[in-house]
Amino acid sequence: MVEKVKATPGAIGYVERSFAIRASVAYGSVQNSSGNFVKADPASMTAACVATEGSVRQDVRISLVDARGEASYSITGITWVYLPASGLSSERGHALKEFLAWVLEDGQKMAPLLGYTSLPASLASKAREKLGTVQ
Repeated sequence: MVEKVKATPGAIGYVERSFAIRASVAYGSVQNSSGNFVKADPASMTAACVATEGSVRQDVRISLVDARGEASYSITGITWVYLPASGLSSERGHALKEFLAWVLEDGQKMAPLLGYTSLPASLASKAREKLGTVQ
């Protein structure tokens, strides 16, 4: 997608911000629910996370699309991991939980280096709590 947009004058496409940055493709602002035109960046994506923190469901699902707030980027999304709550072999379950615990802790430090935004601490904490229920 990025290469096609880059090679076609006047073309518009949608890719993750990280892909646009790596390919040095210009990207624009999107109008949010407050009527402001906001560009995707760490601050606007974090603003969308923070604006929706209160609506995190018991199973840690949340939608950041069209989040309220003057500075919220309206097409912010979260990368999800679906896994069975039980039934994995103990070795596999342990390895998976260790990896996901790392993702939610130290791995968050890598997100900005890759063009993503770290989860707000309260959301990461809820995800860690949910991960603790996996057997």
